[in-house]
Parts: sequence; structure tokens; C-alpha cells
Amino acid sequence: MTSAMRYKIKQGDHFLSSTPLLHSKEKYLAYEFTLPVTQGEWTVIEKYVANVTSRDYPVETLEEVSRNRVREAFEIGYASLLEEQRNAWAKKWQDSDIVIEGDPEAQQGIRFNIFQLHQTYTG
Repeated sequence: MTSAMRYKIKQGDHFLSSTPLLHSKEKYLAYEFTLPVTQGEWTVIEKYVANVTSRDYPVETLEEVSRNRVREAFEIGYASLLEEQRNAWAKKWQDSDIVIEGDPEAQQGIRFNIFQLHQTYTG
């Protein structure tokens, strides 16, 4: 498995550039950001991640594929990706929802189970 990550930081109407401090140890990576913030002003960090595995791609291509995937997501942007995700989930629910009338607890339970199936199996 290989992962790639990019981020955007927006404050008010403009994007910030920041050089994060990298923390690295065995099986662990983290970025630490130090940003100027103003009370009452929004600061938004959008994190884009691509995870790819040798199950889907040859091992020697994993780094390149993950970098390409995260670049594509970064260029598409959060709003478009969110809309795409909403549409995909709406389609899943349209195709697989089960309605149990008169039993709200059973309804919640079956929908939770359907959700679990969809998020763990995509075949």
C-alpha cells in the first residue's frame, strides 16, 4: 500500500502557503502547521489523500499512481468531490434501501447495516 497527500489552506478569501514541519518515525508520518489565525475568521484545511494497493496496481507503479490520483483530486477540488460523493451515495441508497414501517429502531439498524456493507464492499 502507498499513500500520497496534498493540502490547501484557505483563510478568509485567500489561500495560504505554509511549509509544515514533518514528524517521521517508523510507520508514522505527521505534518505540523503553524498558522496565523484571527478570531472570528475562518481557516479551512482541505486534505486530499490517495491510497493505492498492489491488489489493484503493480507494486512498482504504486508511488506514481498515488501521486497522480492525489493530484487529480486536488485539481478537481473539495466541492466537486463532495458533490460526486453525494451523488454516488444517493444512487447506492436508491438501489438498496430497505424500508421497515412502524419500527424506527429496526429501520435504523437495517440502514446502518446496509451502510456498513456499502463502505466495506464495492464489488
